Amino acid sequence: SKYIVREIVSFFKNLGPIGLKKSLINELANISIDGLKVNSTYQKSSLCSFLIMENTLVPLDYDLISNMKVKSIYIDAINLGKDRGSFTSPEFVKNCNSYLSVEQVSDAKSSRTLFVRSFFELQDYSWRIKNGLSVLPICGRRLLIKKSDVDDITTPGNVPKTFWNRLLCEWSNESWVLMSIGNVPKIDLDLEKITSELNKTHSFGFVCCYLKWSEMDEKKEHSIFSEAWLNENDQLSFVENA
Repeated sequence: SKYIVREIVSFFKNLGPIGLKKSLINELANISIDGLKVNSTYQKSSLCSFLIMENTLVPLDYDLISNMKVKSIYIDAINLGKDRGSFTSPEFVKNCNSYLSVEQVSDAKSSRTLFVRSFFELQDYSWRIKNGLSVLPICGRRLLIKKSDVDDITTPGNVPKTFWNRLLCEWSNESWVLMSIGNVPKIDLDLEKITSELNKTHSFGFVCCYLKWSEMDEKKEHSIFSEAWLNENDQLSFVENA
């Protein structure tokens, strides 16, 4: 862990100014450090191992995220090769304070289904083995998705209708819908503007997971990774580049 942590901290500090932009998302998606695996949560797709939080980077580690008291995480279905993702929407970027990408989400029905099942329905192999996102205290979540995609993926063998029927529709326009489940705060996004911008890049949409921390969460044993990280990084959970 010490070696990996040292390499990550060094990598972050050499990135230049940190912000939510394609070049940084690409760097993080293609990071190559021995011993650091991409979080392959499902076939042909990868969950980034690092949160972009405005001008800081935070590893996807329970203890470090807990230290930061992160309240929400936007999970973006991206395809860098096709320049698709919510990061292409200036309005989204302006309002997103905690960002995680899932690369290689494609037009294939199986790919779109797996993104929704993994990160919104929370029904996927990764949630049963409890790693990464799945250990976080998620109390509610939202999904912004095209109506045409809903029609496509809520079919037998894909996203179950029984799950979809439990969701609350909070907003919709001609082409898009915002669905939610659980305890979610008031949303403060210009969805008309965001969806108009996402239409231009044929992007898929995003999930937002909301977290609720309790005092009990702070009393658990710390991970080997987080202890090594804090020791290497001056007891800071994040790396900040001006």
